[in-house]
Amino acid sequence: MRLQLENMGAKSVLFLLIVAALVSVLVMVGGLLYQQPLRYADYEADRFGFPYYWIEHVTATFAGRTDFWNIAVWNFVVDFILFFAVGCVVFCLALVWKSKKG
Repeated sequence: MRLQLENMGAKSVLFLLIVAALVSVLVMVGGLLYQQPLRYADYEADRFGFPYYWIEHVTATFAGRTDFWNIAVWNFVVDFILFFAVGCVVFCLALVWKSKKG
């Protein structure tokens, strides 16, 4: 049995990509609620992000108290690509399932 996906127009594909991107951004923002504290003798920081941290708040170093934020851009890109790919797969499977039923 062949799937009938030829009737799926460019608007449907664009809608799928936009929804997958929005869902990936929402999951990434939700991943900021996951906090991984790092406590060493000369370094204290909190890392945020899931599965890869992409924001780090450093509160203490060997030189004393600090308050600065590091953003790991590469981890941000990897997280976005990961969640975008998962979102595309899920929504494509939903479209295939819908086309098989109807």
